[in-house]
Order: sequence, then C-alpha cells, then structure tokens
Amino acid sequence: MPIFQLYTNASGSKITPDFIKSTVKVVADTLGKPTHRVVVHVQSDQKIFAGDTEELTGIVTLRSIGAMGKEENKKHSIAICGHLDKTLGIPPNRLKIHFMDVTPSEIGTDNSTYHYILGGT
Repeated sequence: MPIFQLYTNASGSKITPDFIKSTVKVVADTLGKPTHRVVVHVQSDQKIFAGDTEELTGIVTLRSIGAMGKEENKKHSIAICGHLDKTLGIPPNRLKIHFMDVTPSEIGTDNSTYHYILGGT
C-alpha cells in the first residue's frame, strides 16, 4: 500500500517506464513491502523553487502503513535520495521527503480499506 509521490522540476523525458519500475523496487525494498502494493506517482516539469533557485529539486511524500519511524525513515531517506540522485540527478541536499505513517483505515481500495483487507473487524 505504500504511496510514493514525487514532484520535481526535472524534465518529463526522464520519467521513463524503467524509472517508474526502479522506483517501485526501491520503495518496496526499503519498506519491506511487496512490489505489487506500491504506487508511484510522479509530477515532472513542475515550477519549484528551493530557496532562491530553480536548480534541480524534488519533493517526495511517502505514505505507508507501518515501517516508519526515526531510524527507519533515515534508512528510507538514504535509499530514496540515492535513487533519485542516480536516476534523475537530484542532489540529496535538494530533496525534501515527507514521511507519513498512516493507519490501515486511512487508505482504501477495491471497495474497502486496508483495515478490512488486512483482516481487521
């Protein structure tokens, strides 16, 4: 159920199917979740200023049911920053990540919520 959203001023030409697939794998691996549950949403060509410059930058929101916390998020930050630096050229110091640990009842799919999908009553 992890949802990874990236807003970036990187060119849309860099957001290839291979980039999306590799991002799904990075997110799944760092969170310890199956790839078939990961959603990746990228908005490229955005007008983003960080400080007073339009240099390459990105804003990530990562939502997950569990697998979040002080130490875990540091590990996730290393994985995400490394991936986006390698694939899109966004330097780690130009990336901001918002980690959101959500409850199963806050995410819905297939006419239900993960509360019930995961066996809750």
